[in-house]
Amino acid sequence: MEQFFSLLYPLVAIISIVAYIPQIKTLLFATRSPQNISLSSWMMWVASSFLAFGYVATHVHDSMLCLTTGVNLGMVALTAGLVAYNRYIRFSDKTTNIRFLKAVPVRNEDF
Repeated sequence: MEQFFSLLYPLVAIISIVAYIPQIKTLLFATRSPQNISLSSWMMWVASSFLAFGYVATHVHDSMLCLTTGVNLGMVALTAGLVAYNRYIRFSDKTTNIRFLKAVPVRNEDF
């Protein structure tokens, strides 16, 4: 039974990638801001995945587990980044950005 799961375990990384593809594709081709996606939840999953990856990499030293937690961290971070990018940059309210930029003083010596 141990060998059976050892042989199947690499599928975890593949399944994870396949599972994230629809969400990432939706975010890449979005036509409006993703207000119905909780960015705080995705950021907590990034933190959780980062801690899991760090623990596996520094204490467990299992290359397959390190690979799967690393893939999960990458996919969660990519999804969270796309949500934030779409919400605050790509589909942001341009007037809000202009008001923010006007509020930031710029000195000539900064250039």
